[in-house]
Amino acid sequence: MTEKLEICDCLNELLTLELSLGNSVSHFDNHAKWPYPETHFVMLAHDLHTHLETLRYSKNISHQICKDIHYGWHDECLCEIHHDLLCAGRTKPF
Repeated sequence: MTEKLEICDCLNELLTLELSLGNSVSHFDNHAKWPYPETHFVMLAHDLHTHLETLRYSKNISHQICKDIHYGWHDECLCEIHHDLLCAGRTKPF
């Protein structure tokens, strides 16, 4: 049985839009327990194409660019309400 990806509505809007623009899910973890015990984690293969301010739930999403190569992703979007995490792309050299 294949596990179904779970993510809050706030980040699902972003995920759905990114998938429609050609991005793809590289992996997910419905039981990530990081950075919060209840966190669902989704990793997209490519950097985000979406401007977050255009999203209905944008006020609930904290976005930052990750510069730490130990994490490996570029975009980091955390839902401040549900604590789910959507990351995308690869860390860029500085």
